[in-house]
Amino acid sequence: MGIQTKLSKFYKMAISEANKKHLDEFADDCSKIWEEVKNYLDDLYVDIIKKIDVQKLKLCKQTDKFLALKILETKKKLLLKRLDLRRMFFVELKKKIIDFVETDDYKNHILKELNNFDPENYKFKDFVFEFSERDKNLISVIKNNFEFEILISKEDFIGGYKIYANNYKVLLDKTFKRRLEKLEEQFNKFKLVNL
Repeated sequence: MGIQTKLSKFYKMAISEANKKHLDEFADDCSKIWEEVKNYLDDLYVDIIKKIDVQKLKLCKQTDKFLALKILETKKKLLLKRLDLRRMFFVELKKKIIDFVETDDYKNHILKELNNFDPENYKFKDFVFEFSERDKNLISVIKNNFEFEILISKEDFIGGYKIYANNYKVLLDKTFKRRLEKLEEQFNKFKLVNL
């Protein structure tokens, strides 16, 4: 083997060795770069997930706020509707009472109550019965059938009467106006279950 062949072999070995060393270094460099890229992508992924979580939290808060506002608006509408229905109920009830007061049944009702009034159940001796002007036609019947002292009030009782004791303190308020007020008070105390 000649020098030329030996040199050629040496050259090929050196090149092969350099290529191998260069490939090993290249592989190491690639491995390092890949590790850095992987770490960067992992960090980027974590960062993106954190940003998504922050946005989800903001959206949840906005959604909760929106829903709370809508629930509040709905409750307000329901409350206003309830109040309106209650108002309409008592307006209609008052109309029905006024219609009733204009019937013979009302007259019979008052006369029955007066017949059932027993002064012996009270420690007072003198009683005064007060009726509103609305009951003028009924007062003449009462005067003919009972020995009560009667006052006529300017106040509209809607129907019914008041009984005063001898010191003119109200003993009984049997007016329909007061009964209606008491019904409204009881109705106002009644709490509906919250939505």
